[in-house]
Amino acid sequence: MVIKVLAAARLTRLITADSITQPARDWIMPRNSYVSALVQCRSCTSVWVSLGVVLIGHKFPRIMRALAVSESVILLGEQHGN
Repeated sequence: MVIKVLAAARLTRLITADSITQPARDWIMPRNSYVSALVQCRSCTSVWVSLGVVLIGHKFPRIMRALAVSESVILLGEQHGN
């Protein structure tokens, strides 16, 4: 369960906040208001990401673990001011 929670948090952060996905968000914004609202709202996106993780996460255990580790590193870095 913890792996899925961390994986969902990482995917949500990736979609809504990471600089690597900023070009995709910039492209979506003027084209689709519904999707645009989702990529700007972390709480909204997390609902759909969590649903996906719960439904199909078991098929990709290595990816789920990698996402969980990534989110853990980010959280630890934020805790230590990095």
